[in-house]
Amino acid sequence: MTDVQQGTKPQDAVKPKKKRRILVPLMVLLVAAAGAAAAYNHFSPGGLTIVVGKEETGVKTAPQSTKSIDFGSTVVNLADNHGTRFLRVALVLEFPDTPGLDKEISEKQHRMRDGLVILLRQNSTADLRADGAVDQIREEIRAEINRHLEKGRVENVYFTEFIIQ
Repeated sequence: MTDVQQGTKPQDAVKPKKKRRILVPLMVLLVAAAGAAAAYNHFSPGGLTIVVGKEETGVKTAPQSTKSIDFGSTVVNLADNHGTRFLRVALVLEFPDTPGLDKEISEKQHRMRDGLVILLRQNSTADLRADGAVDQIREEIRAEINRHLEKGRVENVYFTEFIIQ
């Protein structure tokens, strides 16, 4: 009867203990989830780090506008069968809208085309038909073109023709 006289019930004495039993595991779970998310973001390749200005915000921004130039068609002899096989490629170059870059590409196109001819002539028909060869050639062409540029870089090279004859 002492419980009734003091105005407490046996159920009231148990409630604070139940709250602690739920609260502690919930806090541990939240801390573990936050740690796992932080570890994933820190250690994953190509995480969510986006640079805006000089601060890293973790939020993606709109991509910079791009321009493209039709680089025309080029025909070269391939390095097999005594020059009886030919490769014809037509390219489109894509680059950021950097002031003066399109003019620089146009002015230095003869140098770039010379490097392109030398680069492509080193390949045989078998080289060009191998798995992944087209992507490798694309990267080599991009590197050759960028070697001549000072005001910016070509980001993508697209083939509008790729004919082996």
